[in-house]
Amino acid sequence: MKELKGKLSKGITLVYGDHYIGKSTVIYEAINKYSANAKVCLISDNPDIDLLTYPDNVLIASAKGYDELNNLFNSVFLILPRVVAIDTITEIYRRENADIKGLSRILSRLSNTDIPVILSADTYKNFDTNEEVLLAKDTLIYYSETVIKLGKEKGVFKATKQLPIKELAYFSIKAPNRTVVLK
Repeated sequence: MKELKGKLSKGITLVYGDHYIGKSTVIYEAINKYSANAKVCLISDNPDIDLLTYPDNVLIASAKGYDELNNLFNSVFLILPRVVAIDTITEIYRRENADIKGLSRILSRLSNTDIPVILSADTYKNFDTNEEVLLAKDTLIYYSETVIKLGKEKGVFKATKQLPIKELAYFSIKAPNRTVVLK
């Protein structure tokens, strides 16, 4: 699965799954791949971000809400980044009290650029069905060109591409640099 190694196509690539399943690692892999040749923007509030090193042409920013995100886009799109990554869009969605219209405006703006965008999103556990459910699922999937769900099967990481075509891959995360290794 090319997206797990940071090969993104135009539009939004959504990577979602449970906490600590490797979403941020997949994003960081894409950032490192693209930053070798061009400017890249990473928007993240992940506390682990300080543990990683990035080339000089990676702009690292933080946004707590939709207004800050829009202001960032106004600045970021001026430098013409090759990729924009947001880790995690659902954290911003939660801070905005689950404002689905605001999320739709953000996603519409991102999906109408020529810049590949990679988003990570969290799931929650539905206690009635014991199923992991993507927050703002319908809206996120509607605006995404590619959707990848990360999970575990018998202790092994797995990625299931749900859009545009179904595909399955197994991977591991190699320390200390948190590199995705396809199996």
